[in-house]
Amino acid sequence: MIRVVICEDSKPDRELLGRMIRTADDIEVVGIAGSGEEVVDMIPDLEPDVLTMDIHLPGRSGISVIDELMAVNPLPILVISDQAGRSEVAMEALASGAVDVSPKPELNALEDFEAAAKELTALIRIVARAKVIRHLRGRLQSDERPPPASAAPPPVEPVGPARSSIPPEGSQIKPPSIEADVLAIAASTGGPQALRQFLAGLPADFTKPTLVVQHIAKGFTEGFAQWLSASIHLVVKLADDGEVIEGGVVYVAPEGRHMIVRNGRVALEGNEPVGGHCPSADVMFESLASAYGKAVLAVILTGMGRDGATGMRAIHDSGGTTWVQDEASCAVFGMPKAALDSGAVDAVIPLGAMAATVLSKMRGVSPVG
Repeated sequence: MIRVVICEDSKPDRELLGRMIRTADDIEVVGIAGSGEEVVDMIPDLEPDVLTMDIHLPGRSGISVIDELMAVNPLPILVISDQAGRSEVAMEALASGAVDVSPKPELNALEDFEAAAKELTALIRIVARAKVIRHLRGRLQSDERPPPASAAPPPVEPVGPARSSIPPEGSQIKPPSIEADVLAIAASTGGPQALRQFLAGLPADFTKPTLVVQHIAKGFTEGFAQWLSASIHLVVKLADDGEVIEGGVVYVAPEGRHMIVRNGRVALEGNEPVGGHCPSADVMFESLASAYGKAVLAVILTGMGRDGATGMRAIHDSGGTTWVQDEASCAVFGMPKAALDSGAVDAVIPLGAMAATVLSKMRGVSPVG
């Protein structure tokens, strides 16, 4: 049974969230708080598996509550927030240690309630499985740019072409130099934090374009891109249909569209989910395999599910380079493991070594075609 505490200052919203959560047989609400101070006092006694909370609370901010909890009583936190004008604050909650964000439900009919309850309880199950770490009370502010990673990365785990399981401990070596003109990254649960740490280690004069598919709740993609832009040295933008891909720019796939590459330009196509996702990492990776062949470096970071595994196989078969984040540094190891199980991964790399490994190993070639 998953034990949940709800922290929400609005009584109607508290009651609605409680009703939605109680539709699941495997989840129970063990506590309800109306303020940050109340929930901070409640957590040590109740020891819940998941905390759902708004970030706009009376008295003290939700961000400061997350800071304190992750420093003293770390646990998986799901932020449930209004979308309008608040997505950057939600991203700051992720930076403080929250696992995921979700918009507050807006219900107009019984069908809406049932669908929203199913979506919320599924997300709680995912968040409950995430690994959390104790965070220092002093965290990076959004306008601070972390220093680049060391040029000498720690060892990483090699995976042979036919490997279909996680490599044994102690088999770590450095990957060989790679030929790539484009960096492509897929992430889901825990991804915003991982992407910030990874990309913050790349310098402002990094010459390769970077394409990103990040699974995130509807309404938060633009705020995510803005937050990421304020946190790293590179230019970050939501991808526009038809724009020329330029070096040193991070292109984030907009919500509800698949991002592909054709003739050196971004193309935004379709709105039907592939493997349950739109945008889909599989779709992006497969287009890059066709457009760039061996000149692709594809990376799958933390996340639930298996999006990216099929596309990574296409890149691997085209001669491109494929890496995944190691299990120890993942919030959720689902997506990296799915790619490993496909036998299409060249190396398993700790998150803290990812940027430095890119800088020490990446050298350019011309795209095919």
